[in-house]
Amino acid sequence: MFQISRKKTRTSMTALMLALLTGCNGASDDGNGPSDNSSTEPNPPSGASSILSAENTVNLSRNMSSSHVLLEGKIHSPSQDGSSIVSSVRPVTELESCKDISFDSTGYTVNFDDFVGVCVYKYDAENSNEPEQKASAYAISVAQKSIGSEVSFFTPISDTTLVGQPLTIDLKNDPSFVTQVPEGYTMDQEITLIGEGEATADKSAQTVTYNPTQEGGFAKIIYSYSNGSEVKLGYIAISVSSSPNTAPNAPKIDYSNDPLVEKVYVNEEREIDLSKYVSDDDGDALQLIYTDSWNAAVSPSDTADMNNLKLTFQTTKVGEHFVSYVISDHYGGYATGLIRIEVYDPESEPSWGNLQLDMKYYFAPLVKSEADAQGATYTSTHIDAQANNANVATFNLQQAKQLCTASGRLPTLDELNTLSKIGGVGPAVYDGWPVEIDYWALDGSDASIVNLTSGATGETPNAGGQYVTCVGEGGYLIDTAQSKLVAIGDGVDQASVAVKATFNGEPLEGIVVKATVTGSANLANTSLVTDAAGYAIFTILDTISEQVTFVTNIENSTSTRSAQLHFTGNPNTAELNLKALIDNQPLTGVNVFSAILQDAAGTPVAGQVIEYSQNPDLTYIPAEEQTNQDGSQQVSVQLKNPGSESYNYIVHAEYARPDGTITSDKLQMRFTANILNPYLESTKDLATPPDVNMVTAVFSSMPDPTNNSVTFEILTDNGEAVFSNGQRKIKIDANKVTKRATAEIKYVGSGGKPKGYLVDAYTEDGQRTAAVAQNFDPVVLGKQRMYKQIRIDEPKPFGYICPTRNSGWEGGAEPINIYDDLTEAGVRPKDVVAIGWKEEPGFTGNEPRHPVYGLSSPTRVSGNQGFQLWFNPRHEEWRSELAHELEYRICSKSRT
Repeated sequence: MFQISRKKTRTSMTALMLALLTGCNGASDDGNGPSDNSSTEPNPPSGASSILSAENTVNLSRNMSSSHVLLEGKIHSPSQDGSSIVSSVRPVTELESCKDISFDSTGYTVNFDDFVGVCVYKYDAENSNEPEQKASAYAISVAQKSIGSEVSFFTPISDTTLVGQPLTIDLKNDPSFVTQVPEGYTMDQEITLIGEGEATADKSAQTVTYNPTQEGGFAKIIYSYSNGSEVKLGYIAISVSSSPNTAPNAPKIDYSNDPLVEKVYVNEEREIDLSKYVSDDDGDALQLIYTDSWNAAVSPSDTADMNNLKLTFQTTKVGEHFVSYVISDHYGGYATGLIRIEVYDPESEPSWGNLQLDMKYYFAPLVKSEADAQGATYTSTHIDAQANNANVATFNLQQAKQLCTASGRLPTLDELNTLSKIGGVGPAVYDGWPVEIDYWALDGSDASIVNLTSGATGETPNAGGQYVTCVGEGGYLIDTAQSKLVAIGDGVDQASVAVKATFNGEPLEGIVVKATVTGSANLANTSLVTDAAGYAIFTILDTISEQVTFVTNIENSTSTRSAQLHFTGNPNTAELNLKALIDNQPLTGVNVFSAILQDAAGTPVAGQVIEYSQNPDLTYIPAEEQTNQDGSQQVSVQLKNPGSESYNYIVHAEYARPDGTITSDKLQMRFTANILNPYLESTKDLATPPDVNMVTAVFSSMPDPTNNSVTFEILTDNGEAVFSNGQRKIKIDANKVTKRATAEIKYVGSGGKPKGYLVDAYTEDGQRTAAVAQNFDPVVLGKQRMYKQIRIDEPKPFGYICPTRNSGWEGGAEPINIYDDLTEAGVRPKDVVAIGWKEEPGFTGNEPRHPVYGLSSPTRVSGNQGFQLWFNPRHEEWRSELAHELEYRICSKSRT
């Protein structure tokens, strides 16, 4: 068996390749150069041609006229021995309108007909005294009907492809591109390719398609949009890598947004190192082989260094610049990227800066040179006399919204009103802000203008636009990862809180941070200043175990942040205990246990991590990551794949003390297949003895019919209620069909009023119902009979014998004497009143008035009179005497 290996061979970047498309230095007769894919080790390209350099240029010309383009200022040579001259100029764009040109040593002359569009020319330069010094670059002439403004550019586009893989750039469906197309402009059909391959444009679809050659390299496509009078120019930079080599990574670089980068000024030569931005997944060394920019001189810093990743940049033009760059891994892998650079005029910088109020940052209004440098679109400018005659940019509402998208948003009316009072004097006095024109405010979709001198709302917007300040939300947070929120409450161990201040994600240095803490804890400092990383770190001590609240705020801010600090027991003496909180849940339910940590003194140990042995059948879900202030951590447990049988398991937990020792505990728990309903049914209550009460336990599910027994228990030990077995406990198997088990409860008391009782039920696995209260019928129990008091006209209770007015007995024969039966049972008036019997006044013969309980016998009736039941307290006895008409009667039945 043979193995085929692909050994990567480093390919040389020749001087001709370096000159490809450059506009920086080096000579080329046609602007194109091959890529040498030989397998030999490369030699560094010659640096001789770098003595003379030329830069790309873009110029505006009026159509239907002749114009001369000066190039001598674009040719650079350190030699003082001779003059740099233009040696040739030839069109690259294949349009007839671009071919009417002539050149001399200073530049070239174009004669445009009725043509609105773009012509690309390549020019060569040389030193007249040293002809071997040569350079090439590109000059672009933009023909318009009007030349009153500068050439307008689209943001450059960069992309990559592989050899043999066509690439289509869909401009119409690129959201970031379509917003740059001016109203009324359409894509021009003519495009210009610089480099190898083929490029075509589809005007209607607004696409550009590039077909690379069979070798890796780089190409640039110049395209344009126009409205018949004016033109907007753009280009696409494409790198082509040789498959299967992995291409390097060349990102878009926002150089001016790098917080470590200083401002770039006009006429300043700036060296930019790309090494921290670019990379290669294969780990290959990279080389910067190409740079390009409109209206700027750019070139690799050292073309002889095959590991060079530095370039030089210089321009005379204020504004936003884009540099295309290409890197190579020397193995056929290429990548292209873009660098965005803002260029400022040092003589036009404003005297004011950004302002901070309550963690909101108000960005300084832009002067014209700053707006140009940032590529901001504005309506006009205003010379503000109160701001040292600064030329301040003004914006319409849409432009203002667009300006603020990068740094935040437009301020609200209330925010500008607050800003107008900053320092008690307003922004003009406080920091020299321009205030002669009102500022834009935006509340939702409602726009308004605000005068920053008075804070008043303006009525009529300025025709030339308004001043703009954007609001950026500053931020600060408690960085818990950098904080120590748990400490021993011994007055020695320190807790710490790291507060970080940022703005748009970047650290803020020099911000004053204040703090307070509750409880008995003490702060080492109540005010600190953030360091270069944006941090202010507070330390806190406490002498007791408690949870305290740390609160912080930024100076000049009412917004606060807080954190809970746990001062706790000594973790080195902690002991771990497990306790079941919810157990015996259904197979699909959730059991809950608590892990508790306490030190040797019984003090809770908070903020600690407890480890639990993993069971492949179970899922452990801690309520918190650490023990809480009570030293406990609740953990929920679920079965991953519930079956049909009960599942027993043991929880194993351990805690590693800081000194390296271990404390552990275990807990037996269970998931139950048969689920007992937690509520016991009171099937029959208030039975009249000897009838029985009944309670029923119900299984809500019973997949395991072999474990169906239920134990009922009478919880009240009053000696009057027992189960059918004569005991206070009874075990009964539930019906396997109905899933119900019913227990009977009988009364075994001796007399008086039956007492109530509580009963519950439980299973062998520990499931228990709530207790239910029951009682027997509230009757008065004599020795032989039981008695009820009812109204005279109330129907006779079932099974009872009742006396009737002016007649005999209803329901049977005459019973025994009630007063003798009650006396023998020891029943007293308090017993009958306790179950609700009513007393009514009565008298008998010479006896004084006394409480009467009702008609007890109709015997010897005389008129409406009958025998009443009453109690003679003097003789401590019940009596039954003839009385007047009564409202109640007393019914009875046998107790057997």
